[in-house]
Amino acid sequence: MEVLFICYKDFGNALSEIDFLMQIAKSYEKDADKYYTFNKSAILLLLAKFEIFLEGSVLEYASKLEQLRLSPDDLPESMKLHSTNSVLNDEFVARLRNLNMAAIEKLKLILPLWNSSSCLDTIYVNSKFDYGKHGSRGIKKLFRRIGIEDVFQMCPIYERQETLNRRAKDRIRVDLVADINAMTNYRNHIIHEDRVPTLTHGQIQIYKNRLLLFAGALARLLDKDISQIKAKSGIGAADTGNSGA
Repeated sequence: MEVLFICYKDFGNALSEIDFLMQIAKSYEKDADKYYTFNKSAILLLLAKFEIFLEGSVLEYASKLEQLRLSPDDLPESMKLHSTNSVLNDEFVARLRNLNMAAIEKLKLILPLWNSSSCLDTIYVNSKFDYGKHGSRGIKKLFRRIGIEDVFQMCPIYERQETLNRRAKDRIRVDLVADINAMTNYRNHIIHEDRVPTLTHGQIQIYKNRLLLFAGALARLLDKDISQIKAKSGIGAADTGNSGA
């Protein structure tokens, strides 16, 4: 199945920068200071690229839905609720109590979501991580905003591992939540404590490959969701009918 999300292709291309840093790190394996310096840079950059992809996928998903000009009834209820909650925050309440017209502009963003006669050409979704909230919990929270309750359960990834007799390879599910939390801990130690993690370029390679697998699974899930929403709205049927006219 071809993945049509641009942000997924961009993420794959961006990983070449991680490969470059790991190649340099490998060449300095006998020089601990330089070796761990490049490994630190690689893990920080890998997480940065991954988070850019995640935020981009949410934004691109909303953009693709906007292009369909859907009825609000076609959107997941949880997505509409999260969008409404994001807009009607404490800042909105303060502006409204001060009779600030900016509050009305905020209302205009989400009122069409609850008007069944609307045709949605703008869908507001907060596609940014909450400040300081990263790791697996931050990722789950990000994707709940577009109706995906547990993105890790919906996008499992697997690796082949040799069995005891070494004649076959079992398909083993990867605990990506543990991987992401481990990488986040590495980053926190580097950024906040300037600690040098005992992290090898081989471990970073494994993390990189797993994140790419997850990115592909996520992009396919979002493609599938859009197709299902199109089918529910009748857009696919209308398109077919037009093509046969």
